[in-house]
Amino acid sequence: MAKKQEVVELGDKAQDAVTGLTGIVTSTSKNLFGCNRAYVQPQADKNQKIADGFWCDVDSLKVLKKSVVKGHAEIPELAKTGGPMSRVR
Repeated sequence: MAKKQEVVELGDKAQDAVTGLTGIVTSTSKNLFGCNRAYVQPQADKNQKIADGFWCDVDSLKVLKKSVVKGHAEIPELAKTGGPMSRVR
């Protein structure tokens, strides 16, 4: 029996099994015919230079640590941005 794949979520620190690159999952893409993908943004190096992020298959990602970065919805002061949609009721 195959082991169940851990769900990759926004803000998780993950490693791509194909390239070995690691970073924070900042975006996900759910496609009509499968092949769901995630955008992984590496952290800055010791010189504070930020490498380019990359798209990879969700199935090739291994979650190293859950919820390293919290999204806007999880931080109350950021959830209320005051944009035009905040006035729609």
